[in-house]
Amino acid sequence: MDKSRIENLIETTGNSVAIAKEMSDRIVNEYTKDLDELMRDINRDVVVPVDVPDVVLQRYYMELTNAYYFISAKCEAVGLYEDISKSNARIKYNDTYGDTQLQATTEGRKMTVAELTVAAEQGSLDETVVAQIYSRSFKIIKAKLEAAQTQINTLGKILNSHDIERKMSGVGTV
Repeated sequence: MDKSRIENLIETTGNSVAIAKEMSDRIVNEYTKDLDELMRDINRDVVVPVDVPDVVLQRYYMELTNAYYFISAKCEAVGLYEDISKSNARIKYNDTYGDTQLQATTEGRKMTVAELTVAAEQGSLDETVVAQIYSRSFKIIKAKLEAAQTQINTLGKILNSHDIERKMSGVGTV
């Protein structure tokens, strides 16, 4: 085991991850900026304070439900990018495989399946990375939507419990 080589590989991997993460974060932020801001506002106005008026809870319940609707559509758009980028990666892989095989045949060489596979994988690396970036972005947006849904459910339960408390105490009834 070569410690220096391993450290170099870790550094190289870290650099590649940093580039992919930056691109993925840019995509995610583009699609979830409004939701992120709203969740920060909810944290500041609902989670941190002790006693929050129902009017604030109702407003955030409606705003978050509305934002969820729009972010869901944006999420599906990112899913489409993921699908198309996977197709592009597969097309590039197949084209590179075929082109490499054709070139070898033209030159009178016979390549093994393993050699053709390596050439195709190297030739489609960028397209594969783009597909992975969109896949990661899609998963992050889906996770944010799941968290938003949990927050919507929580706000709804709080509002419901406040309503039950008011009815039981006779406050606000006619």
